[in-house]
Amino acid sequence: RFCKVDFLVLVPPSHVLVHQTAHRIRQSGTRPPRSDRYVVRLDGDVHAKMDAFMRKVKQNPYTLFVLIHDNSHVDLT
Repeated sequence: RFCKVDFLVLVPPSHVLVHQTAHRIRQSGTRPPRSDRYVVRLDGDVHAKMDAFMRKVKQNPYTLFVLIHDNSHVDLT
């Protein structure tokens, strides 16, 4: 059984998409004001952030982790 839920949203390497996604998370009421820590750009820093996320997954067996890969804006440009 899971006691809590945690998530990470991967977005294309765009500052606008990071801010837009973080804003929508805050509006949803599912996270505290620091929702930007749940949104990660697919850039050079993504490997370290994914490693940290995977460590959390392994260390917290009673947390349901959801990984969302949003690439919907990539093909629009």
